[in-house]
Amino acid sequence: MVAAGHGHYDRAARLFAAAAAMRVRHGYKTWPDNIAESERYLADIRAHLADEAFRGAWAEGERMSQEDAIAYALA
Repeated sequence: MVAAGHGHYDRAARLFAAAAAMRVRHGYKTWPDNIAESERYLADIRAHLADEAFRGAWAEGERMSQEDAIAYALA
């Protein structure tokens, strides 16, 4: 959400995808209170990226390991 808030939409898409993939891999669910806010950010990210760019960033994020996602977020 921070990356999207600063206009780094490609980065935000990767990080959202990495987080979503990690939740699936580890069996965690998204908190119901966070779903609406996440959907708003994702809609904003999609609005700023072409479909192909969004899909590519999302696919890259899904492939990230937890360690890679953390390093990417902190870089």
